[in-house]
Amino acid sequence: GILQLHDLIYDFGPGEAATLIQAWLDGAVSDPEIGYTAADLATHVRTEFSTYRWLLEPMIERAGFTIEDRHFRRGVYGRYTCRKIA
Repeated sequence: GILQLHDLIYDFGPGEAATLIQAWLDGAVSDPEIGYTAADLATHVRTEFSTYRWLLEPMIERAGFTIEDRHFRRGVYGRYTCRKIA
């Protein structure tokens, strides 16, 4: 089977989190009609418990998938295509 995963996944280490998350918030739109505002994104960071890439990838592999493709945008938007090992 194929697993496609698109989520907020941090593509940086914990020591870089404050700086890079702040840069992400600074790049948010101001009009909620256009997209997520900095307040929306900050709420997500506080309440949704997104994970780091270095924690997620071993879990994917341990569940029996191989990671065929991965792409990250702005250090927070992750996209994976995984295949289940037969």
